[in-house]
Amino acid sequence: MAEAVVADMNEEKLAWLGLREIYRLLGTSEGNIVVRLLLQEESIRTNELIAKSGILPARFHVLMKALVLCQVVDRKVHEDRGVSYSISPFGKNVLELSEPLLSKIKEAVKDKDSALLSLIQRKG
Repeated sequence: MAEAVVADMNEEKLAWLGLREIYRLLGTSEGNIVVRLLLQEESIRTNELIAKSGILPARFHVLMKALVLCQVVDRKVHEDRGVSYSISPFGKNVLELSEPLLSKIKEAVKDKDSALLSLIQRKG
């Protein structure tokens, strides 16, 4: 019984760590730009996405690899060996579920006396 509880806790901890990594990536300015661009178009090729985002190629490829590993973005290799990216169904789900939460957080940090705002400013 205790082993099952520990196993569940480890599984839950891993899930929280995965969620933290996803939000860490989406919370960067580069991650946010890429996701917003991919939400506007169903699929965008690498060179076009780099040009539109303004992200340096070296940073872009590291970011996209991480977003693909987190399954937020799908990567497709074409016959001409070009690559395009799109938001995955999981990524769309994460973003849809996050919108109401982000709205509440935005409201909470508008208050100058907000404990959340104070915490963010201390860590930022």
